[in-house]
Amino acid sequence: MIIDTQHTMDFDYSETQEMVAAAAKAFAHQHIAPHVRDWDEHQKFPIAVLKEAGALGFMGILVPESLGGSGLGYHEYIAIIEEISIVDPSIGLSIAAHNSLCTNHILSFGTDAQKEHWIPKLATGEWIGAWGLTEHNTGSATALHAASLVACGAVATPSLVSPPLDARWATAALPTLVAMPMVASSRSGIAGGASARRVRRRSG
Repeated sequence: MIIDTQHTMDFDYSETQEMVAAAAKAFAHQHIAPHVRDWDEHQKFPIAVLKEAGALGFMGILVPESLGGSGLGYHEYIAIIEEISIVDPSIGLSIAAHNSLCTNHILSFGTDAQKEHWIPKLATGEWIGAWGLTEHNTGSATALHAASLVACGAVATPSLVSPPLDARWATAALPTLVAMPMVASSRSGIAGGASARRVRRRSG
């Protein structure tokens, strides 16, 4: 067998990635491992742990430092999620959903004003991000969702969602929640269109 040594992929961590992975591993063993059984048995969502993760920069991994994030890349992101998920996959998934499904959608597609409003508090973990895709009667087929966008008639006026959202399966349900629910934006074509809308849950 001939091995092409010039085009092999390097899966070794860089020094920075090693440090990031070590920090995530230490965090998971100190703040998560001792409590996993209790959280599972009593159906607790440990929001305090996500706040701790935010203090370490794990809630804004891909967010630029100018918006309060860690300014890291996907290699570091994967290392963090991997180390945390080894200890508790549910916490790893919650942090991944916060970073990718909520925060990164705003970071990738939001306006500058939207980024400045939403991203800093998401990046620090002050607000917890979530994703809402599934409706009880249509599953995850967004084009079939009952909730859709309704134009308000003015360009400067945000579109409304009608009827009210009934996304019962989101990734979190917390007082500090910022959700990205998916709603139908077009009924045309086989798949139709989909649009994400930021929703801030009221406290109390």
